[in-house]
Amino acid sequence: MSNPYPSPQRQKEQIDLPSIEVLKALASMTYKSLYILDHEKRKFEYISDNPLFLCGHSVQEVQTMGFDFYIHCVPEEEQDVLRQSIQAGFGFLNAVPTEYKKDYTLSCDFHLKHRHIPNLLIRQEVTPLQLTSSGRVSKSMGIAALSTAQQAGNIEVYTKERTHRWVYDKTQKNWIKKMNPIFTYKELTVLYATLQGCTVQEIADLLYLSPDTIKFHRKKIMEKCHVHTLTEAIRYVIVHKLL
Repeated sequence: MSNPYPSPQRQKEQIDLPSIEVLKALASMTYKSLYILDHEKRKFEYISDNPLFLCGHSVQEVQTMGFDFYIHCVPEEEQDVLRQSIQAGFGFLNAVPTEYKKDYTLSCDFHLKHRHIPNLLIRQEVTPLQLTSSGRVSKSMGIAALSTAQQAGNIEVYTKERTHRWVYDKTQKNWIKKMNPIFTYKELTVLYATLQGCTVQEIADLLYLSPDTIKFHRKKIMEKCHVHTLTEAIRYVIVHKLL
């Protein structure tokens, strides 16, 4: 099976040591895996030692595999999803004007095959880090976290503004622009309080409202997120960074 990652033009610029030291410090403060992807050389220029992304391998083993890591560690039935994410996603990013490219992030959910535990569904987010002289993506910053989705796929591109995002339609093979919901102060308070484990009555006391009014706000939140449960709504706002 061929490697799904594109290979942009040659880029001589290297990541400097202070930047790597910053990444190491960030990696020590989170369970998420951080890495730098070199698309020209098809390798990981840096990978944090957080075990989530390593699939039971050592950092050195993953770096030796390079981008073949995805072929070895992503289930065969999801290779096409990953390939579509890379081809469509980088096609989208490379079409963005050069001065705005680094404001965009590509995300996708897929499973990783671990040596010692069941397969994990992760969410990978990739943001352009360095560009070639022609403006194509040469290196990118990647973050892998546990996914809150139910299945692989969910290929999306979003910007720093968080006001909208583009969702890839795998059937039509095109991008659909979708606006993110805007929440009221009370709706945001209900979301924050729910994340803190507060009951409906506790949230009602906090906002000096009746429990029925809190239930109304929860219903509006779910409607805005186009989901059927509050758990799904919380997943939605976390994944799309709306809190």
